[in-house]
Amino acid sequence: ACLVGSEMCIRDSLRSIDRRVRGLALVELAVLALAVSTAFMVRVLPGRWGPLLSEFDPWWHYTVARMIIERGWSGFFEFRNLVDTMSWYPTGLNVGTTFYPGVSFAMAFIYLVLSGLGISIQPLELAAALPVFYGMVTVVVIYLFARYLLGRGPALAAALLLAVSNAHISRTHYGWFDDEALSIPLMHAGFLLFLVAINERRSLKGAAIYGLLAGLSIGGVVATWGAHRLVIVLIPVYAALLVFLGRFRPNLLVAYLVTFATYAFVAVNVPKLGPGYLKELSMAVGWLVIPYLLLGLYAHRRLDETKRLLVVRGTAILVAVVFVVLLALGSLGLP
Repeated sequence: ACLVGSEMCIRDSLRSIDRRVRGLALVELAVLALAVSTAFMVRVLPGRWGPLLSEFDPWWHYTVARMIIERGWSGFFEFRNLVDTMSWYPTGLNVGTTFYPGVSFAMAFIYLVLSGLGISIQPLELAAALPVFYGMVTVVVIYLFARYLLGRGPALAAALLLAVSNAHISRTHYGWFDDEALSIPLMHAGFLLFLVAINERRSLKGAAIYGLLAGLSIGGVVATWGAHRLVIVLIPVYAALLVFLGRFRPNLLVAYLVTFATYAFVAVNVPKLGPGYLKELSMAVGWLVIPYLLLGLYAHRRLDETKRLLVVRGTAILVAVVFVVLLALGSLGLP
């Protein structure tokens, strides 16, 4: 009956599809698809000149990825001890302790998985195309991020604007095989997952699960991008700000501890950073927020609202004053 053009059948089919995407309107899907396809078409344009990489750093990431691919799956474990004899004379360059592995690891992993599935692709072509793929993923992540915070309209606007953002295109076009292309979607995914984890309606178990996912995403940024220091400072500062504003909930403590522990674990296993990185300023901020969150937990359980705000805000102001005094006296060795 549907094949003869029944209007009711078509309407029922569309409703069924709409239910399958769990309430996501078909128009919304179409606009999101437009944003993603636009992002692809704009970023893939340099491909007209063939599989070439832009500037120096992308070529280096590609070289390291090739070193891993040549060793197979064991190359990931041998990364710490890799030495490139063609880059530095006479001792060679210790690759593992000099560079962040994220970009090269991601390409090598994708290449080895595709090879295992019988899909043949040239490593250089994969390296050149991955930034375009990362750019498309970022558009979707930004859409989900904005939708969670602001709703459908702003989310679609954010996706469309990012698709044609010159700043983002310059870091995700065909051939730009560098840190930012991979780090930006991981960074925003980490922020989104952390916000989901600390939702006031989230259970402690849910907060731990989403906190773990957030920590893995932020950990990916730590393993990829030198600018990750700014990223990992935002999480503890935001958590401390919530306590200061009287917005503490037990799931905030759980989510923060799991997130911080996860990306700290990733950081110490990045050869370039190592265990000593736990004492750096960007990580020290994360450590300092833990006792403040514990203070928030104590105030939340034991004190009424007025005393609770007095304690958490008074403590924060006192710590800030001590910090400024020590800074003025030259007692802190800040960069």
